[in-house]
Amino acid sequence: MCLEGIIKGLVKSAHDCSEGGLAVALAECCVTAPDPVGVEVNIKDKIRPDCLLFGESQSRILVTVDKENLKRFEKLTKQKSVPLALLGEVGGKKLKINNWIDLSVDELKNTYSCSLKKIMEEAI
Repeated sequence: MCLEGIIKGLVKSAHDCSEGGLAVALAECCVTAPDPVGVEVNIKDKIRPDCLLFGESQSRILVTVDKENLKRFEKLTKQKSVPLALLGEVGGKKLKINNWIDLSVDELKNTYSCSLKKIMEEAI
C-alpha cells in the first residue's frame, strides 16, 4: 500500500518505525531531509508514552503527504484496509511530540551527526 501511494505520487516521504520506534523515526526524518525541518505531533492514545514513542512493533511506516493529497491517500488506505493515524504537521525548527519531547532540529542534527565522534573522544 505504501509503495502504491509512492507510485501514485501521494507520498512525499516514508520511514519505518522498526529501530527505535516512532520518536526515533520522527527525529531521523527531521535531520536527514535535504533541508532539516521540524514536526509537531499531537498523539492521543491510551498506550504508555514510553511504549508509544519507542515501541518497535512491526509494520509501522511514518509517511508525509501533502494536504492536497491527504483525502486520496486516506481513500487508498481504506480500500486496502490499512490502519491510518494522522499524527501532526511538518514544519518549523523543532521536533515537538505532545509535552514529552521538545527539541530543536539543530540539537537533533548535532546529536545524530556527532555522537559517535564525541563518545570516541571521551574514551581517549
